[in-house]
Amino acid sequence: TAGAPPTTANVTTNVTSEDIEPIVDSLTTAREGLQENDTEAALGAINDADETLFTLVNEEGDQGGLAEQLKTLQESLDTARESIHNDDDAKALEDLNTADTQVLAITQALPADEEAEDEEPEDEEDEEAEDEE
Repeated sequence: TAGAPPTTANVTTNVTSEDIEPIVDSLTTAREGLQENDTEAALGAINDADETLFTLVNEEGDQGGLAEQLKTLQESLDTARESIHNDDDAKALEDLNTADTQVLAITQALPADEEAEDEEPEDEEDEEAEDEE
């Protein structure tokens, strides 16, 4: 099928699950802020997620495998921020849920063995450091 969208299973990307983790943490903090009626904390957390995402979008570029998904996530963060500014916390929570769903899709699209490859050299360095002590 020529018109089918590309699958995200085999994306080529420099983004790792480690890069996505701060966004997940920020979304959790934003949700907690909204639930505690602390809109300042919620906005701060959304801004933190947006800054991390901005860096990833720039690194990924327009041709990267996750470029579209990252931009869609950025739009969800903008929508959540706008909902908070409009004093619509219920809508903001929905927007954060949408962002969470997008983060999950991005995480699932990452190459499966990438994280394991990243951890191996660190483990070797840790062992060397222990040997030197």
